[in-house]
Amino acid sequence: MNCMNCQATLEDGNFICPQCGTNNYRGADVYQKKGSDHGTLALVFAIVSLVSTVFLGIAPLGIIMAFLAKMQLKKAQEANEEDKYFSITKALYLAGLITGIAYCVIYLVFIIIYVLFIVFVIGMSFMQI
Repeated sequence: MNCMNCQATLEDGNFICPQCGTNNYRGADVYQKKGSDHGTLALVFAIVSLVSTVFLGIAPLGIIMAFLAKMQLKKAQEANEEDKYFSITKALYLAGLITGIAYCVIYLVFIIIYVLFIVFVIGMSFMQI
């Protein structure tokens, strides 16, 4: 490693330049992130998707969160940021999407049954008059 000020060669582990006395410790570089958090964000969206559909029964929110998770997974793949949680995130996003769609279908079936029942009851009441 060389000194940032005078370019003198520094020994390993020595951050103070022996020639000019400059502190060459770059703590910010040590903790600098290597990329974005697309994978983490995808995991959060996938978990919210699954929780909102399975435990809260809010299917539209689950479907929206699943699509957001998919978009973040795609961004993570494009940026080569696939981590050890990538397959788990993909499974959670698919589970949230599938349960969200299933809940929507079930809601639709119940609405159709309810409307048909109401139409039948109203029709029967007109027949008795």
